[in-house]
Amino acid sequence: MSVEHQVAGNRETRTFSVATLPSLLRGSKRATAAEINQEFEHWSLVIGSLPLTTSEYGFANGWVTSAKKLWQRGDIHAAIFQLKQVARKLEL
Repeated sequence: MSVEHQVAGNRETRTFSVATLPSLLRGSKRATAAEINQEFEHWSLVIGSLPLTTSEYGFANGWVTSAKKLWQRGDIHAAIFQLKQVARKLEL
């Protein structure tokens, strides 16, 4: 899934792709920690902008936050798994 959104107070439009963050985590493209953190933030922004129930939002937000913590601890495969589960549950 790709979504274009505009950052508040900025004319820049950014495209969100579900595949970008898992790809960065796998190391398919050299990425800095700042770039990966930015992608986690992007996931959070997109999740926050979707018309989700409280339960769906809680699940998605919690699992993305958890995936970020897993990545920070070096458990990349678990982080990718959690991101895929969020994408699957929200049909992204």
